[in-house]
Amino acid sequence: MLLVTGCTLDDANFSQYPGFDAYLSAFPPADEPASERERHLLKAFRPRFYVAADETGPISFYDDYIAEGRLYDAAGELVATDVDRALLNEYRDDPQALFVHEPVSEGGTPVVAARASTSVLRLPGMEAPEAAVFLHYHLVFRHSGIAAGITGWQRAALDLIGDADDWHQLDHYAAVTLALVPEPGVAVDKAGPEELIPFAATMQQHNYMRAYALVGGTVGGDHPGRMVMDANHRIAVDVAEASHALFPHARERRRHRAVRFLDADSAQYLVSGHSRPLISGDDVTDPAREVDYALQFLPPSDAFYTFQGWLGERRRLPGRDSPPGALYNTLPPLQPERVQMSVFFWFEGAADYPRDLAGLELHTWRPPREESLAPFQHRLVRALPCRDDWTLPCARDL
Repeated sequence: MLLVTGCTLDDANFSQYPGFDAYLSAFPPADEPASERERHLLKAFRPRFYVAADETGPISFYDDYIAEGRLYDAAGELVATDVDRALLNEYRDDPQALFVHEPVSEGGTPVVAARASTSVLRLPGMEAPEAAVFLHYHLVFRHSGIAAGITGWQRAALDLIGDADDWHQLDHYAAVTLALVPEPGVAVDKAGPEELIPFAATMQQHNYMRAYALVGGTVGGDHPGRMVMDANHRIAVDVAEASHALFPHARERRRHRAVRFLDADSAQYLVSGHSRPLISGDDVTDPAREVDYALQFLPPSDAFYTFQGWLGERRRLPGRDSPPGALYNTLPPLQPERVQMSVFFWFEGAADYPRDLAGLELHTWRPPREESLAPFQHRLVRALPCRDDWTLPCARDL
């Protein structure tokens, strides 16, 4: 069946899904990179990433990936075999443009693309909305593979029709977003690292995400939805083998339930382990070394984020086409950061989560109603630690 359905290619990729035009018109990406103050924040709170012993990435998007390949226009005509950032941005808004990566070597320079944004935050129990800072970090890998914890027969079947470790070219969706609020009385646009408190982290896992409530020190580990920061308010993140899904750091090898897409049915499996979907597997994290990386501050409008065409070769099987820009990492209705951190906040034992997810009616392509977001927001607030040095609500305020 896969071979039959894979005989034709879709004319458009994820960037052309209904709703992206409206979202980007309402929230156009800035043409300026992070300011000096934002760069200071991005450096101060940068996550620590751990990869498996045989992982060759991450790499630099422009120096290692785009520098090695060919660019084609909408007519399929070769544009250049020597592609750089300026040329890629010339074709940024063409949904039929195609870049094909042709790796020269497996090595690369670990570079994480970083940007910052500010958005209004509304949570149950808050006296009034307030502004929050969101820090975004994207790792880049030459290719993305299937979850490493699939069965032997599944891997053998996949290898007959493709490469399970190189399912599609480019993985720049290995992303972490941190949400921070200033201490009481401090303006969000003036706050420095010592005056901002991280309270949530959202991590990409395949075609969906997962958010965590952040706590400091070694407290709070009793809640399955919490993640611990170190003394410097930095989080440690493990990169899964092959798939590059992101998970809280653990000292030992671990397996994590994984599905292809997040919906009410697959969410039931993720939160309970029951009703396993046919297309599912386990992500495997086996942290062996910490990644020593540099930050790159690209404008949010750069092709890295907003390229509408394909940033890798097209392959004649469902799911093997390469992605567009890194901005297109979830459905248009779920693009706002405040929506992501609440809708994707789920954990082992959250029995009501699948029902709440079904209530969002994402198939309508419309932004979720505030009343439909309320159950997700309450779930997040109940996991937040109660602190005296911030204005966010916690369980005692509900």
